[in-house]
Amino acid sequence: MIYAILTRLRQDAPLQALLGATEDDTRVYPLETGNFGPCLTYTVSQVSGGVVKTSRIETRIYDTDYDHALCVAARLDQLLDMDEGDPGWFFDYEDDVGASRRVEIMTLGQNGGGELLFTAGEQTIYQKTLYYYVKWRQIK
Repeated sequence: MIYAILTRLRQDAPLQALLGATEDDTRVYPLETGNFGPCLTYTVSQVSGGVVKTSRIETRIYDTDYDHALCVAARLDQLLDMDEGDPGWFFDYEDDVGASRRVEIMTLGQNGGGELLFTAGEQTIYQKTLYYYVKWRQIK
């Protein structure tokens, strides 16, 4: 499931422009980064299992400009926060051993967040956290 989400983020030209991404650095990192902006990190936690799974994706936007961080957050919402009645989407990919896989993202919506302000040296860093819940299933 996370491959589907990451592909959506890394292939979105407006988001990549906001992050200042390059071919070598998408500025989307797992877990944590020492790069303070603009960039985003993500973690994934499973909430429930079974055929239809629910996972929580935590995104953290790092930026030295608060207004710019809000623009990145707005773009994330456009990409990930599905409206009621929106159809789900499918994602085809190869797993780590080269097997073809398909994931169906059934629902995806923001479920909260928060903000922090901290300093790194003399630099002020804004961290905006957004949580998304995704209901999905693996299709063989």
